[in-house]
Amino acid sequence: MNLGRPTKFGRGDTMAGRNDDARAAWSFVNARWKLRIAVLLVTLAAGCNQDKGKSESPRASGSERVILAVPPGYKIVNETQTLLILRADRIRVTIFRMAKRDFQIRKANRSQMAADVRTTQFGDRIVPASRFEMGQTAGWKFAIQAKNTGKTRVVEYLLGVDGGYVQVDIERDDYEPFDEAAIEPLLASIRVAAGEPLAGAYHEMYGRKREYELTKGLARLRIFADNYQFVLYDFEANPFEPLPEINKRTSEQGWTRTQHALWIFTRAHGNDHRIDVRLSARYDPDPAAMRQTVFNLRLPTGTLALFEHPEHVRFRVPPGDYMIYCRAYNLGSEGDSEVELPDDEFFKHDEWERYEVVLVRGVADREGPL
Repeated sequence: MNLGRPTKFGRGDTMAGRNDDARAAWSFVNARWKLRIAVLLVTLAAGCNQDKGKSESPRASGSERVILAVPPGYKIVNETQTLLILRADRIRVTIFRMAKRDFQIRKANRSQMAADVRTTQFGDRIVPASRFEMGQTAGWKFAIQAKNTGKTRVVEYLLGVDGGYVQVDIERDDYEPFDEAAIEPLLASIRVAAGEPLAGAYHEMYGRKREYELTKGLARLRIFADNYQFVLYDFEANPFEPLPEINKRTSEQGWTRTQHALWIFTRAHGNDHRIDVRLSARYDPDPAAMRQTVFNLRLPTGTLALFEHPEHVRFRVPPGDYMIYCRAYNLGSEGDSEVELPDDEFFKHDEWERYEVVLVRGVADREGPL
């Protein structure tokens, strides 16, 4: 199960730096996997030494980016220094650039997940990992196959390429099966190098601030809920140590947690949601919400974090104990996935699946659904 998106590096070998390493490793997520509880729960540690060595520039976190030969019929819909998204009709190809260490940690973290789940919440089959090689590109391939036809619904690749390492996710917007073999030749052209953006300029679809001061008012942002989930946690803690209980029961109830982190499971297939985060003196239940929950979370440094793409977001509050209320609206409702709306237009759609997170000082007597 992959649980986040790319983050910045370079904080050194401190506890905060190691936490960033864990966040970064989990951050290279499958951009559009239609899962809520797991990606591939397979043991990959045995294959860590089988990857072809790839040279990396010392500027890997600076001016370098993903470069490839864009096939005819594909267009670039999003491009940053760490991310490239291509689209052809309903096929979406998402490429994340990552450092070698994070590539290895990503594989190791998969092995930690053991083999608890072999099917998705939709009953589709999670296929064991397989080796993938094409030209100078080599790594691992993971797939989810439709339960009735055995055809691929989602496929992810962890690859060593010329100049670095990448994760590639391929799927259709409507989650229908497709033939990945027809798309795989483009993987052989991927490399990591310095250069100008393929589209002429960088374009980030999910623009937002890195930090919000909740004492000054509401924080509204657009999130990409990887694998049908988003994670809220104490910023000074590692949300993945230990890993939470993730199974059919927690998936269906809509949440799970650890001491330092809250995992909220979403439902709409596009994984594109509005989230409003605010600080309040009290919580007033809303009968219009389809799901309302409360959790206790200690924030000793006054920072609640959202682990989300392209990097975690911080919400500043006074330090202390908090009741974190989360309510979900219109579960499963979403717009046309083929229409890319700017944030200001997207935020107008109250009828789509959206979330509100309310922080109230204190400790709840009981956690869970209200």
